[in-house]
Amino acid sequence: MHSLRSDTDSNTMYMTFSGDVTVANLARLERTAVVAARVLDREFVLVTDVTDCDRVTTSAIERIDDVVGQLDQFGLSREVRVVSESTPERVRRTFDRVRTDRAVAVDVVDAEDELSPVSPEKATS
Repeated sequence: MHSLRSDTDSNTMYMTFSGDVTVANLARLERTAVVAARVLDREFVLVTDVTDCDRVTTSAIERIDDVVGQLDQFGLSREVRVVSESTPERVRRTFDRVRTDRAVAVDVVDAEDELSPVSPEKATS
């Protein structure tokens, strides 16, 4: 499952994945992400929360990667991935396969770390 929302005050898009993530339950991800990106200014931040994700398929990661790639054209400048101690290692490794060869900086933070929704750039390393 997934959810997605934009916060125009912080110029941040929040994408959350939980449970088992398959390509079948991502059918509307692309359309929702494009609509959400259009309300944000250029150089927005994407916060991808996988703290409650139990499993993600390879085809789902490919779809997510395609969607994140499309967000580049709307001004995506940074992605912050949020994980927790309970996030399965296989989920962490699978999300690491999302391409990082773009101009988008990717940071991974632990959910227990302080991450203010107003200024996610604090998560940079």
